[in-house]
Parts: sequence; C-alpha cells; structure tokens
Amino acid sequence: MWPFRQRQNRMVEELEELRRNRIVTLEGEITDEIATVVIAKLLFLEDDDALRPITLRIASPGGDFAAGMAVIDTMRSLKPPIRTEARTLAHGMALAILASGTKGTRVIGANAQYSLGAVTSRDESMPWRT
Repeated sequence: MWPFRQRQNRMVEELEELRRNRIVTLEGEITDEIATVVIAKLLFLEDDDALRPITLRIASPGGDFAAGMAVIDTMRSLKPPIRTEARTLAHGMALAILASGTKGTRVIGANAQYSLGAVTSRDESMPWRT
C-alpha cells in the first residue's frame, strides 16, 4: 500500500473521531503553530454542528500571548458553547484560555497545577521544564 494512502486514511479517522467526540486538546507550550491547529479544529466543529457543545482540554505551561489571544478570540466568536477543562496543569496564557470558556462549564482538576504567572521553577515535579 502506498504511504500516501495510509496518511490520508489516518487523517480521515482523526477527523471522524474529532467529529464524534467534539473534544479538542491544547497540550504543551502555546505557540503560533499549536494555536493554529486548535483554531482550525474549533472552526471545523462549529461548521459541522453549530449547536452541539465543544470541549477544549488544556494541559499547558502557558506560552505566547498573541497565540493565546487568537484562540480566545476564536472561542468568543463561535456559536456553540465551549467547555474548558484542565485536569493536570494550566499556567499563564493557558489559564486565561481556560477562563474564557462558557460560563458554568469551566473545570479545573482537584490536583491540577495552575497559576496566572509565568512558570520559572526548574522543579522536578514539572516535567515540561527540562
């Protein structure tokens, strides 16, 4: 089988799973590239069904302000309600994105690490800082 066909089949499967579960993940440091992918998925789901809620799962140490604001602006422009949740961590810009979810649907895990300030510690309990 051609490798191009395999990649195409994988992409179709990912889109079907996204459409079925309506869950978008924002993981890692927020960069322009990550924000672009998240925004594209949010817009795709709105176009697919403008009434069903979308869940945005966040696990991020924060990142670029402009990229984060682009995600927030997109969330505000969407018709479906956006449920935001952070089960493990949300620092800086990631916490701002979490707070931009639809009122009453923002969730942060009981053991989640979160702060509005920048993460500067090189603590071993923070695996994203190497």
